[in-house]
Amino acid sequence: MARKVYHLVILLTLLLSSAGGCKSFDTPELNFGEYDAECISIATLCSQIDDKPITITEDLVIEGYVVSDDKESNFHKTFVINDKFGGVEIMAGIYDLHDIYPEGEKLYIALKDCTLARHYGVVQVGMKSESYSGFQTDYFASRVLLDKHIIRSSEMTTTSPKELKIEELRAEDCGLLVKVSNVKLISEEFTEQWEINTEGKWQGYNIFSDENGNKIAVYTSDYASYAKEYIPSGTLSITGILQHGTAAGEDMFMIKMRRKDDCRGEL
Repeated sequence: MARKVYHLVILLTLLLSSAGGCKSFDTPELNFGEYDAECISIATLCSQIDDKPITITEDLVIEGYVVSDDKESNFHKTFVINDKFGGVEIMAGIYDLHDIYPEGEKLYIALKDCTLARHYGVVQVGMKSESYSGFQTDYFASRVLLDKHIIRSSEMTTTSPKELKIEELRAEDCGLLVKVSNVKLISEEFTEQWEINTEGKWQGYNIFSDENGNKIAVYTSDYASYAKEYIPSGTLSITGILQHGTAAGEDMFMIKMRRKDDCRGEL
């Protein structure tokens, strides 16, 4: 395993992007000095992670903007950051993350000693899980660990989704904030699939289709504040974090919405 991690680090080092404003992790102030390790793009990092967990042993750093929001509880103890081409999910392990890492804030993530693995196609960043755990990464679960690995900045931006058609979605887009338009709910066609919600409500999995018959799933947690509300009728646009998995017995892309208004009616 150590040999595999060593080769991963060498490969990532060769692919490092320019330092481009990466900051110092020596002090907790918002105006950091220059950091002596270069930042690696999130897309480059994700391209090296397969289905097996990897623990990073060198000083690798990523930077990105918070694109998720847990106010409506569809995200539970995790949040997502994106740079221009990639996204990762941070296994924070605490509640009310929107108060600590608000949407649009730029963060720097120090990856040394973190464990990375894919879950529903998305690279998760957390701690090494116990051998008896059914998960490949564990939560940071404390502000001490979060503050060790996550440095906030004073830079804020307005986040915008990447607008794509269903047929344009790619595996490497998993973890990105995306928007898919001109889709309609077709969950009622899957009455024999136990995991699909055929009652017209958000809770669980729902299937949507575009005019060409391309399908995409939308997942809503039982704990989401809008889980038992009805899905709007008609043609819709849906925004959220892109995932990939199995729904209605098929491999398909999925969207995990951040809040109820991530679904909007199309004129």
